[in-house]
Amino acid sequence: MMNELEFRRLCSAAGTYLELRESEAFGQGERVDIAGVPAEIYLNDALPGHATLLLELGSLKPQHKVDVYEAVLAIQGLLHGTHDCLFDYDGLDDKLLFRVSLPLSQDTTATDLA
Repeated sequence: MMNELEFRRLCSAAGTYLELRESEAFGQGERVDIAGVPAEIYLNDALPGHATLLLELGSLKPQHKVDVYEAVLAIQGLLHGTHDCLFDYDGLDDKLLFRVSLPLSQDTTATDLA
């Protein structure tokens, strides 16, 4: 299983591969911008050997919320059990989120993570 220091080094190398301005911040609990999408990654304490990648998909205009959430829930229902991912809602910041669980091992490379 990967320890915290190994994880940070892996994330920094992945950030460099992705050409992130904040490659050192990736994997240290800070949000970074990946192709215009705010993202963060952290070790998942509840699921050893996995990291969680969190992507902030943004706010929704009130008139579109129902339609978007219906579509998101339909997609999530189709994916249930086939992928370790889910859509989420941040009620404090009023943002739609996407979370994905990524398996990690000592063999995981920066390009694998990127």
